[in-house]
Amino acid sequence: MKKEFENLKYEAVLFSLKSIGIEKIIFDYSGEGDSGSIDEISFFNSNEEVIYLDKEYDKLINDLEDKIYDILMCITDWYNNDGGGGNIEVFTSNGTYIIHNHIRTIEYHNEKYKGSIQHFKKHNKHIETTNLF
Repeated sequence: MKKEFENLKYEAVLFSLKSIGIEKIIFDYSGEGDSGSIDEISFFNSNEEVIYLDKEYDKLINDLEDKIYDILMCITDWYNNDGGGGNIEVFTSNGTYIIHNHIRTIEYHNEKYKGSIQHFKKHNKHIETTNLF
């Protein structure tokens, strides 16, 4: 019963937002280390124009934001280590969403050089060595 109530609550939130002309909501998120957050929430009408909401909608948006965090915690780890980010597009007409998730990684390329201290020559910020790879 509780889950059905929760679903109805989110349907009501989306219906309320659609009734004032909002077709799409974009939640931008990012994270790294051991934490992540939703950085920005944007609202768009059917012409892809930004709509700014009054404070009276804060409670609705907070409820929806909680649900978005639940969804984010179920996708590839975007908030630990090197982190990542992206956005979730939510469509008010049917409650569907699209996630654009980006995982940040650090890539290392190992190189090994051989040279002689006695014969080292510097040429325009490059060194004269032999690349072993």
